Amino acid sequence: MKLLIGGKSRNIYMRKDGSAYYKSGGQHVDVTHMFKKNGGGLKKQYIGGVEGNLAKVERKKRSNKCVKQILGGVGDSGISFDPIAVNSENLVTKHDVINDKDDVVKKELAKLCYIALNGLSIKLTGLAPNEDKDKIKISILDEYRFKEYVDKNIAKTIRDTIYAEADDAGGKIAKIKADLAAEDKSKLKKLGFPGITFPNDGITVTRAYILNKILQCFDTADPLALKADNESHPDGVLQNRKNIIDPEKGVFCPLVDTNLIFTNIVDVLKICIAPKHDPAKLHLIVRNLHTILFKHEKIGAPAPPTGE
Repeated sequence: MKLLIGGKSRNIYMRKDGSAYYKSGGQHVDVTHMFKKNGGGLKKQYIGGVEGNLAKVERKKRSNKCVKQILGGVGDSGISFDPIAVNSENLVTKHDVINDKDDVVKKELAKLCYIALNGLSIKLTGLAPNEDKDKIKISILDEYRFKEYVDKNIAKTIRDTIYAEADDAGGKIAKIKADLAAEDKSKLKKLGFPGITFPNDGITVTRAYILNKILQCFDTADPLALKADNESHPDGVLQNRKNIIDPEKGVFCPLVDTNLIFTNIVDVLKICIAPKHDPAKLHLIVRNLHTILFKHEKIGAPAPPTGE
C-alpha cells in the first residue's frame, strides 16, 4: 500500500502483529494509529484527507525525533550553555607579569573572543535593556575612583558638560551624582551606567557597555588588540573611539564594519586554539587587552571583600 505523506509517496508496511509503519531517513515511523484494529483499512478521519492529516503526523514525528537527538529526550527543559567568565588574573598576574602558562592564557583569551563574537550576534538579535541583567558590577569601588575614571576615560566634551563649573574633587563628585539623578537627561546613563547609589553599591554598567568596550578593541584595520606598541594604550585610549553598540540601548550603531571586527576576532581566536602558536604575539595581545579592558576600563568584577 502507498500513501501520500508530507508530499511524498510512502510505502506502508504491515507487521505480523498488526502494526503499520513507513521508512523515513533510515527509521521506521509508526502509523498504526491510522488503521482500524479489526479488518484493516484506514480510519474514517484519514479517508479523503490523507495527505493533510499525515503531513501533520510527519511533522510531529520529525519534531520529536529532533528533540531527542538534541536534548536526549528530556522533554521541554531546553538547551542551556555554561556562562562565560574571564578571569583576568589568568591573563596577567597581580604583579603585572603575563602568566607563564600559555595554555591557561590561551583559554582565558579565547573566552574573551567568544564574548566578543556574542557581541556581534546582537546585530541580528538585539540586546533589549533589562533592569535585572544590566547592573553588572565593575572594579570601581567608590565615588572617588569613579571620578578618576570619568577624568581619564570619558570624552572631554561630555566630561565638561557633566562637571560644568566644578573645579575640585568634591564639586565634581556632586555633579556626577546630580547627573545620575537626572534620569533620561543623564549623560552617564547614555554611556552605559544605569544608576549608581554611592557609596555602598559600587559602580554598575550595562551588558552593552561591556560588549561595546571589548568590540572597540577589535575595530578598524589596525585594531588595538593587535597593536605592537604598548605605549599606544594609555588611560582613555577608547574615549574617542566610535561606539560599536549603543551602551544604553543595546543596539548596533550605524556604519559599523562587522565583517572587519569579525575577522580581527577570529585572527586572535586562531592563536588561542592552534596547537602551536607564536608566544610573542600571544603575549602582545594579552598585554594589550588586559591593559585596556581590565586595568584602564575596569570591566572586571571587583575583588571580593577580605575574608571571602
